[in-house]
Amino acid sequence: MKLRTCLQKSLSRHSTTCRGRFSGRSRPSWQSRKSTSALLTPSSLQRLSRRGGRLCRFADSWKNLTQDVWVHEVVSQGYHLEFASLPPCRFFMSRYPQGHQKAQALHDAIGKLIRSEVIIPFPTEERFRGYYSNLFVVPKKDGSVRPILDLKELHTFIRPRRFKLESLRSVIAAPIFCPHQRFLRFAFQNRHFQLTDLPLGLNSAPRVFTKIMSVATALIRTRGISITPYLDDLLIKAP
Repeated sequence: MKLRTCLQKSLSRHSTTCRGRFSGRSRPSWQSRKSTSALLTPSSLQRLSRRGGRLCRFADSWKNLTQDVWVHEVVSQGYHLEFASLPPCRFFMSRYPQGHQKAQALHDAIGKLIRSEVIIPFPTEERFRGYYSNLFVVPKKDGSVRPILDLKELHTFIRPRRFKLESLRSVIAAPIFCPHQRFLRFAFQNRHFQLTDLPLGLNSAPRVFTKIMSVATALIRTRGISITPYLDDLLIKAP
């Protein structure tokens, strides 16, 4: 009961701060077959700290690093998806994986993202609106599986921009502007979620991360430290 109350409070908080007007026709919603709280345990909930929106908690510190208006907006308000054209409303219910191992791994992955607030549930009346992508799993070399949110269709609406990239890997780098989180939704077993942070695989994520990190590394270089940012690491050279 306590966990369910915690999730309800989280839902209420996010619906208040991120609520916006959504276009498109709404379809009747139904109750989840399994409670989201089933993915949580008291010990794991206390053990994991919140990761979603972490960058914006240090917005004041970033003001001392740069006068770049774009960086300030991303850090404090979240990244605005740069659309070439606005996506239509699209609903997609992700399929349940075949095999117990894949299914359990996906449940565990979703539970971890919920606890860290990288993904959040949203109000029932907003279900089936926005833009949904397919969630699936792929096998890893160690025998486990990795959850993937397929954003290929969404990429056709994102404006491509060139930038210098030192690594081929991408990361969750910054919060997403609240009204744009509706374009980063998925549904699994009648549970509906949206991402709060820049997701792995979004074609603009590496550029956003690189631009933000260039501000921090520029300050470090002024102090005589040789540093090169990568998407998955930092290279600091000894004098």
